[in-house]
Amino acid sequence: MSETTDAITFKIEKGTERQYCITSSVVIGEKVDMTITQYDDSKTMMICLSDCNCFSQWIVCTPTTLEVRFGITNKVDPFNSTFTRQIMEFLNGVDNLVVAIGIKHTSREKLISLTNHVKSVLRLALKEINSQAKPLPEF
Repeated sequence: MSETTDAITFKIEKGTERQYCITSSVVIGEKVDMTITQYDDSKTMMICLSDCNCFSQWIVCTPTTLEVRFGITNKVDPFNSTFTRQIMEFLNGVDNLVVAIGIKHTSREKLISLTNHVKSVLRLALKEINSQAKPLPEF
């Protein structure tokens, strides 16, 4: 299903019972493609962001840790870590957040715009997913 709300366009693809993939794009200087996958356990989410069709870092975040699993260096890029922490706080209830990110020219403005776009897409998509959810059978 595709949704458009106030110039935010996204597509939701349902996988198994509790698995969803949300795709969207936003232009912030350059087109940034975004894919968000909510896994079956509902406690793990993966976000992929790229404006260059590749990823320079993979970051795994839990409520208490932030670790680079793949990257040009073992240091966490401040842009990537700030984005990851802000989304982790927004997603209160997710135990594991994996962020694959490849943004060519980072800036504070791009960080703010990307973070706001991802939050808006998540807010709208999760609302749509919840409205489509079937109620549990009563026993």
